[in-house]
Amino acid sequence: MVRGSVLLTGVVLVMVASWRPGGTRRGFAVVDGMFETRGHSIRRQQAGATLVASSLALDVSRNPVLNAIQLVLLLLAATVLGVLLWRDSALRLRPEGILVRRAVGRPVRIAWAELSAGHPRRPGLNDLMLPVTRRESPTLGQPRYLSLGWQTHPWFLADAIRWYADHPEDRAGIGTQAEHDRLVAALPEC
Repeated sequence: MVRGSVLLTGVVLVMVASWRPGGTRRGFAVVDGMFETRGHSIRRQQAGATLVASSLALDVSRNPVLNAIQLVLLLLAATVLGVLLWRDSALRLRPEGILVRRAVGRPVRIAWAELSAGHPRRPGLNDLMLPVTRRESPTLGQPRYLSLGWQTHPWFLADAIRWYADHPEDRAGIGTQAEHDRLVAALPEC
């Protein structure tokens, strides 16, 4: 009974978060010399995945040792869930490039100089990832993918990244209200 309800709650959280992953905001927050958008559905996806994983380990039995082990695993999963819900994710456009701070793990940094001109293209509204094409170079490796679970509309995000990949002269203004207003006016409607 408990296992089924935990599993169902986790699956519902993942489905709701994945149904429309992108936000609706046409713009960024102007914060400390950068443009920032916060996680929109990423935290619900992580919470749901944690609940699904913890439910798979939950199975009440008559063995007190097994029950104690399961309780410890459930408490560990609850702790991970708490960290994922407490720690926020953010995508930041800065004059030097893109910085993605994830709830867990190292931040992802992509310099503007690494990006191919004319990319990224606008994603589908239900796409979960945005491919960020890198310039052709053996030292730069494979394309990178950015999550689209942000408060900012996925088309606006792709258009803004493409703008700064194509217009290096505008990068120095990133993080100012004047540049943000100019960018919003310059980009097509979402």
